[in-house]
Amino acid sequence: MAQFGRPDSDIAKGSWSPYPASPTTLWDKLDEETQNGDTDYAVSSTEEDEFEVGLADVTDPTVGTGHYIRCYAKAPGGGGAKERLTISLYENGTQRAASSSTDVDRTAYGLIEHNLSEAEANSISNYANLRIRIHADVIGSGEEIRVTQCELEVPDAAGDLSIDKSDSVSANEYLKELMECMISPSDSVGTSEYLKQLLESETSIQESVNVDEYIKQHIGQILSIQETVNVDEYINRCLECVVLIQESINADEYIAQHIACMPSVQDSVNISEYVEGYILELARYIDVSTLIGESENLKMMVDLNAYAIR
Repeated sequence: MAQFGRPDSDIAKGSWSPYPASPTTLWDKLDEETQNGDTDYAVSSTEEDEFEVGLADVTDPTVGTGHYIRCYAKAPGGGGAKERLTISLYENGTQRAASSSTDVDRTAYGLIEHNLSEAEANSISNYANLRIRIHADVIGSGEEIRVTQCELEVPDAAGDLSIDKSDSVSANEYLKELMECMISPSDSVGTSEYLKQLLESETSIQESVNVDEYIKQHIGQILSIQETVNVDEYINRCLECVVLIQESINADEYIAQHIACMPSVQDSVNISEYVEGYILELARYIDVSTLIGESENLKMMVDLNAYAIR
């Protein structure tokens, strides 16, 4: 997919004229999605003449590839040297890219296009302030150049990885938005497998780690919740806020920042506090005696009386 910035204003007209003559603006003769030939166009018979049009805003795609500027032009006369033009991209008054001087077809509207280099594309700082300038390099006596359409093409903007998690969102919908379809677990997938896929290559945990190993290494407890909590339940209970995965985050930071979304856990929680809060929250869903039986070390972390009361 791509975004297109097409003319939406006149910046400078030079000696270029619109056809039809009314309205007198140029941009609306050039803004079609598909070039429409002689239906409407901008025309000039003056060598070294140029016009500039502002473009509709596009969103920064955050990549330096897939950037094009193009126009369709025709020089219907038949005598003298070949007519030539240059198409350029400007950000405000600064040139960001330009085609070479290119022959204009005399029999039909031909494509004149420039594929921006990564350096040219990366030099753009404001995609909401871009313009196309077309310069008539060569026009023979009594000849003219017509331009019927011009545009900027850039890739689609990167998806927003943050989501507003609602109570009703399913695990598949959540993961699709968050991970851009990287994984598609079913509702019955174990929490262990879900976390392995979710955290794989996103944290400092090795690819082969499972949830129990993860908890043992980074929390110091073994809580086998994968048998009692499915993905939907896990998300609904533990991720009731926006979760944004960052490539460089380590496991402890991931816990503190992105799983610490339960009511009893704060953003600045340390690991031991997280464990206590996490276990206390799980007490609402998992039998107390079962949980204690699975982890003797739990007794070192949580006051059993307070735990039982909760």
